[in-house]
Amino acid sequence: MKFALASLAAIASANMPHMYEAEANTGSDVVISQVSGFENFIMLENDTYADPNPVKTASTEKFNVGGIWNVPNVDLDNVVFECKLAGVVAYHTAYDCTGASDSNDYGQCPKPSGDIGEEWLASFGFDVPGFAPPFLYEVTVTGYSSAGASVFQLAAAFTI
Repeated sequence: MKFALASLAAIASANMPHMYEAEANTGSDVVISQVSGFENFIMLENDTYADPNPVKTASTEKFNVGGIWNVPNVDLDNVVFECKLAGVVAYHTAYDCTGASDSNDYGQCPKPSGDIGEEWLASFGFDVPGFAPPFLYEVTVTGYSSAGASVFQLAAAFTI
């Protein structure tokens, strides 16, 4: 009976959001990794980083992305920046990468020139509120073609 209760408690605990202990404005370092699209784009670690790092409350957080295109005339229509908090989408924004709209304070997604080996630099940002719960934040940065196919995806997980 004790084993059964302990097992149920362990399962319930595994399915609940976990809080992480953190000092105010001090969280884990943000490490951005490429998870797909290597045939189209290779992320360069020196050009891809979070600023500030670690993420701070009451600030604008920027994810700077840099890499090399492996294909000519890449069809990059938009990049979607999404942040989940305890598994629930807390922020979702699509950035135009066609050159049809100007960049803003939150992001810049230039249209690739179309050359193989082109270095591409972009920036995607979001406001971090003055109080951000100390849960695990999961971010994906996904580039999409005009047909809606994924061109590449980057991911990061951190606590604040």
